[in-house]
Amino acid sequence: MVAAVGKRGLAPKVEHATQIVQTLETLGQNPGVGRGLELWSEGTETLLLTRLSEDASLIISGKKGGRIARWRHAIECDVEMLNSVMR
Repeated sequence: MVAAVGKRGLAPKVEHATQIVQTLETLGQNPGVGRGLELWSEGTETLLLTRLSEDASLIISGKKGGRIARWRHAIECDVEMLNSVMR
């Protein structure tokens, strides 16, 4: 499922998000690293990848200095509801 909030006419970077999830999964195959549950990336943009369940991940991205931490908190409060929507 893909949902996006942003500027009108601007599509989310689905391919980039998929690549990040797959890379985190590949990294988790390494016994010395283990499975990742959350990934933060801060550069020209801020990106948060969080695992909601075994087969669902959520990616939030935005401009540097945005409200990603607020979105993260809101998601943590509603993980069960989000998982039920995706079933």
